[in-house]
Amino acid sequence: QKLYDGVYQIWYTLFFASQNKEITRIMNLLDIIGPVMVGPSSSHTAGAVKIGRVCHKLLAEKVVRADIYFHGSFLATGKGHGTDKAVVAGLLGMQVDDPAIPHSFEIAEREGLQFTLSGIDLGDVHPNSVKLELTGESGRTLEVIAASIGGGRIEICEIDGLTANFSGDYPTLIVHNIDQPGHVTEVTSMLAHKSVNIATMQLYRASRGGNAVMVIECDQEIPADALMYKSLEEICEMTTKEGKPFWKIVQEDDCREQGISEGEAFEQMRGMYQAMREADNNYDGKLKSASGLVGTDGEKMHAAREAGTLLCGKFIGKVMEKALKTGESNACMKRIVAAPTAGSCGVVPAVFLTLEEEKHFSEEKMVEALYVAAGIGGVIANRAFLAGAAGGCQAEIGSASAMAAGGVAYLMGGDAEQISHAAALALKNLLGLACDPVAGLVEVPCVKRNVMGAVNAMTSSDMVMAGITSKIPPDEVIDAMRAIGRSMSEDIRETGKGGLAGTPTGVAIRERMAGTL
Repeated sequence: QKLYDGVYQIWYTLFFASQNKEITRIMNLLDIIGPVMVGPSSSHTAGAVKIGRVCHKLLAEKVVRADIYFHGSFLATGKGHGTDKAVVAGLLGMQVDDPAIPHSFEIAEREGLQFTLSGIDLGDVHPNSVKLELTGESGRTLEVIAASIGGGRIEICEIDGLTANFSGDYPTLIVHNIDQPGHVTEVTSMLAHKSVNIATMQLYRASRGGNAVMVIECDQEIPADALMYKSLEEICEMTTKEGKPFWKIVQEDDCREQGISEGEAFEQMRGMYQAMREADNNYDGKLKSASGLVGTDGEKMHAAREAGTLLCGKFIGKVMEKALKTGESNACMKRIVAAPTAGSCGVVPAVFLTLEEEKHFSEEKMVEALYVAAGIGGVIANRAFLAGAAGGCQAEIGSASAMAAGGVAYLMGGDAEQISHAAALALKNLLGLACDPVAGLVEVPCVKRNVMGAVNAMTSSDMVMAGITSKIPPDEVIDAMRAIGRSMSEDIRETGKGGLAGTPTGVAIRERMAGTL
């Protein structure tokens, strides 16, 4: 999210002492003579406006509710300095020199911003600190702790409970991710492709392998095309503006990011699709996972389909069979394609391979559909998450199902709007799904959930192609998934503690396997 507003620059020097971090800023002349602002206080008024404005930009949409908690000097003397009006003004998008700042309460009422003001003790923090709990018009939420450190300068101290020290004076990229190898390289490589120089970079995590955040301050503004599309609506608008199909918009974005030709990119994606087919062909119906919990079910489903005993029929039966086969191959440590994750690797291949075989689509058309699926997954990753540890199984099987549904809609002749609504219906059906792997293994219930995700994708696409749409806009469905994931207990976010993993049988399996895997 781009945060840069003005011409003022601040140079950073970072010092680390044991576990405490102190940030020393070297002020330049424009920090000393300035800023131009509405009074009475640079720290309690101008700084407060900047805090509200940066928080508004972090939320990335209109603020409809704000619960504002003042600490220390902000609480004790803020009213006389107009700190309350200043923060609200910033949330409305005002600059520090806007003459309307004193009237921010009245403007907030007209614009539908509801807010509360109260005091809080935030502990050992800067005395000019404030906590903001924000809700956007889509339902997206954000919690920020920030401080005004003097001279109109601010520091964002926490975002959604994670440490994050930055000022908003530089173009700043905030990346929420899971603490896993490769994420930092991916983001920095993306910026390098666009010749964006990193001024400062800070990394924080809640725990090893847990939620993490990157704060990257850059010397240049970050080009919009440096980042993957952040909404399905944006892709739909581009298809209309450019007169190009959904998959082509996504491919062109990928080419810009990688710095490669469309032909090279297409062959890369073709390789992914061929690897999905190979994984399906290489299924071993006699193989069991190391735990013995999964294996051979794909072969059982194949036999039932061949015998004609499935109520769902041969087409859906084949989808179910392929989902089981790929999920079991993953559990048996065979080669698969994560789409978008290993735990959900059976959903997209099961749907796409079945359609190719039964409806005789060309491989080129299937690769185009895979671009559609990837574009949907990219938006979900941007707006929410794809990992069970971050948002539960709704983020894995739910996302995979949405990706597959959008791809099916494309194959059946759907336009960008229908693609988006197919994805929305599929994701809606799986909101709130817990990630509760028994013994912490990607086996039970993960493999069979791939079946559910695949079949759900087919039914969601069929509904859309019949003229049925999601009453909740697709991007808002993704935002709802993010909000639900953030409210989930850690016990049902890939920890192997709650849900099915916490049942007597689940616990017994875990204890039986302790030390054996």
